[in-house]
Amino acid sequence: MLPVNRGLGLYRLTVGLVTLLLASAGYAAIESKDLQELELNIWNVRSGYYLYSVMGGDKSYEELLQNQISKAKTSYSNIEQKAESDGGDKKFLQELDALWPELLDLANQNTIAELGYTDSYLAIDLNNQAADIIELINEYNAQGKKSNLLKLAIKSQRMTSEYLSLAAAPDGGMSTGEGNIRIDFDEAVPEFDALLAEAKKKYANDESVTRALLQVDRKWRFIRESMVKFYEDSVPFLVSRYSEQIVDLIEQVVE
Repeated sequence: MLPVNRGLGLYRLTVGLVTLLLASAGYAAIESKDLQELELNIWNVRSGYYLYSVMGGDKSYEELLQNQISKAKTSYSNIEQKAESDGGDKKFLQELDALWPELLDLANQNTIAELGYTDSYLAIDLNNQAADIIELINEYNAQGKKSNLLKLAIKSQRMTSEYLSLAAAPDGGMSTGEGNIRIDFDEAVPEFDALLAEAKKKYANDESVTRALLQVDRKWRFIRESMVKFYEDSVPFLVSRYSEQIVDLIEQVVE
C-alpha cells in the first residue's frame, strides 16, 4: 500500500494531467460547423442583396435581406462567444473583425430603391469583401471536420447567390465580374450532384436525413437546368425560392 502522502500526491498529479489533457483537447472552441454556418449565411446575404435588386427594390425583399443580415450577425456572434482568448482563435477573430463590419455596411447599401439600379461599384465591393471573408474562414477551417450536409447547403446557396447576381446585372454580370467569387455553373452543377449523391450514400441508414435529401433532390431537379442554361431561361425568383427550401431542409437535419 502506498503511503498516504505519496498516494495523495499521485492522485493530485493524475487529476492535474487529466485537467491539462481536457484543456488541450478544447483549445479551439470554434467548431467547423460554426464556421460553415457563417459561410452559409454570408452566401445567403449575398443572395438577398441581389434578389432585392432583381425585384426592383420591393420593400418586402428589403425586409427579407435585413432578416438574412440578422441571421448572419447571429452566426458571427456565436463564433465571437466561442473563440478562445488566445492562440489561433484570437488571431482568426482579429482578422475576421477587420473585415466583418464593411461587409454588413455594403449589404445595406444597395441603391436599387433610391436610384432604380444597383451601383456596380458597390456590388463589386460586396463581392470582394464576401470573398475575402470566406477565404479567411476556409483557411482557418482547412483541417476541420466539416459537415457533409452543410457543404451541400453552402454549395446550393453559393450557386443561388451567383445566379441572382447575374440576373440582377443588365450586362449579365460583366460589370461586377472581377474577383474570385464568381463560379462556372458548368462545373458547379455537377459538383452539387456529386455532393448530393455522396450525402445520400453516407446517410442511407438515417431515415430522417434520407427523407430530407429525397425532398432536396426533387427541388433541385426543378432548378437544375435553369442553373445550367442561365442565359436561355432566367428564373431568379424560382431559383431563389427552391434554394431557400433546399437549405431549410438540410438545416433541419444537420448533425
